[in-house]
Amino acid sequence: MRRLLLIVFLIIFSLQIYADEEQMEKLFSTEEETYKITELYNHLQNLKKNKININDAKYQDLIMLPWLSPVQIENIIHFRKQKNITNKNQLKKAGISDDTIEEILPYISFRKSSPIYLQSRIRAEYKFDSEYSSPAKFYQKHSISWKNYKLYFISQKDEGEKDFWDFLSGSFSAKNIGILDKIIIGNYRLAFGQGIIFAPKLGLSKGGNATHQPIKHFSNIKSYTSTNEVYSLFGGAFKLKIGKFGIIPFYSDYKLDANIQDGCIKSIDITGFHRTETEKEKKDKVREKIYGTHLYYGNTSQIGFTALHTKYNLPFSDSHFKQEQSIFGLDYNLKYYNFNFFGEGATANKKGSYLLGIFWEKENFENLIIYRNYDKYFPAFHGNPFHTGGNFDNETGIYYGISFRPFAHSKIDMYLDIYKFPKQKSLENMPTYGFDKFLQFEKRWSSSKMRFTFHQKQSERWRTISEESKIYQIERNTFRLDWWQLINKKMEIKLRGEYTFHQYKNADKYDAGILLYQDFKFMFSPKLTHHIRICQYHTDDIILYMYENDLDGIMLNSQFKGDGIFGYILLKYDFGRHFSLQMKYAKKIWKEKKLERSQQIKVQIENRL
Repeated sequence: MRRLLLIVFLIIFSLQIYADEEQMEKLFSTEEETYKITELYNHLQNLKKNKININDAKYQDLIMLPWLSPVQIENIIHFRKQKNITNKNQLKKAGISDDTIEEILPYISFRKSSPIYLQSRIRAEYKFDSEYSSPAKFYQKHSISWKNYKLYFISQKDEGEKDFWDFLSGSFSAKNIGILDKIIIGNYRLAFGQGIIFAPKLGLSKGGNATHQPIKHFSNIKSYTSTNEVYSLFGGAFKLKIGKFGIIPFYSDYKLDANIQDGCIKSIDITGFHRTETEKEKKDKVREKIYGTHLYYGNTSQIGFTALHTKYNLPFSDSHFKQEQSIFGLDYNLKYYNFNFFGEGATANKKGSYLLGIFWEKENFENLIIYRNYDKYFPAFHGNPFHTGGNFDNETGIYYGISFRPFAHSKIDMYLDIYKFPKQKSLENMPTYGFDKFLQFEKRWSSSKMRFTFHQKQSERWRTISEESKIYQIERNTFRLDWWQLINKKMEIKLRGEYTFHQYKNADKYDAGILLYQDFKFMFSPKLTHHIRICQYHTDDIILYMYENDLDGIMLNSQFKGDGIFGYILLKYDFGRHFSLQMKYAKKIWKEKKLERSQQIKVQIENRL
């Protein structure tokens, strides 16, 4: 750790601001989120290197940018019909605010960018104190594009796994072939409506963008590019479009890891790990077959219908989960002036789930209301609608979010989410409830920026305290202050202070934690970027979370408990547009019951032709 500190002070004299990293942190830094990469994160990282042309982008492409509302997108499309948008001033004339322009600027261009025909990413990670005999982790992703055709190949070996090809994923896709809008063969994923039946499982529902993030926006069919080994579909799907009518037939036959007991499926294993003999026994034990179709009508406003049939080769131990079932769903997304009405409903096995939402905006003021009601045991394996976390079945609730800009270069985001689990969960033997409050204020000056965040979450959980096991009401409060200071054009420093405490309403227990870190971003040359962080923390019996910048393609929300120091150095060197090399070294020293150390090194090579 001393060497790490020494390096910090030796090279602290050159820095560069990377605004897009800060924007991603705002979107993804809520507590208890997944540490795995989300589709949105992957989408934004790809756009950094191959920016979207603001003059050619379709509505479905622009809505993927989480800072643009439906009304703003329609303003852009209407403005560019008269003349091409060539600079930021014309975007402002199209009705986009200065702050929103700064947020989307890293991901857009005003002219066509050169296409990338070959892209390869190879990554190796090594954990020094691994408990496994094979501590290295390897990942590779290759894509080849030619005209309207694209070929993907992905493989990964996790830490502890000895098979270099433990996970393989690949697909071939083509688009714009007559009335055939798109076709995919191989590993792929589906997303319809608000995600009750199909949606990327690693998408987040809540975050620092209170009125845009909860609404689901995904392309209908897409190659499966995640390294999560569970939620892929394998087979084929295509989109046929005639005018405003579209049809998407799909078929999948995929093997899943599972715990098998007495010839029945006890549970589907979602870890994807095959390190020990016990984990290897679960590999590919279950076969899932799916076939169906999705029909829709409309462009920016749209209504759709989904019908599918699923079948597993083995029955489930729990009779509530069916070996064979049919699922039907209806979704809509309608726009009327400054209003956006959206929702979805689905039924299967006499179980239903539905979500209703309305978004409206007026100048610098935005509102969002979502009501959801999901029956317990509704088939939730491939769905991921707005919900509070975990499996979305057995949840009902209402969400209200507000975003507004009270004065120049400032923004307030806040939401209130009240939810209930009407039937018992895995441990709780009675209905439980919770609420989630969030307030975030940010203000930007010419060379500095401040953000204050308050997050309060109360839930009922089964806990054992003082040898008494029962349901406790736990309230988690987080106060966070971030400050960015631009020293010069090449140097930026970020400071964070955070205080979090747990209060048990029906027990004499109070836990707290504090986290401080300093970020240094700089570069010696336009090609070499350095990112250094030093973090100190102290906690009682709680876990603190921190978004951690990493190699491209990885999103980390690190967890800390006890007393410790954590630091990392991240280096990115771009050999022009076509080749880059990235390295990261991280070290952690902490104490809970005893003093422990952990260190890790990662290397990534990326090639783009």
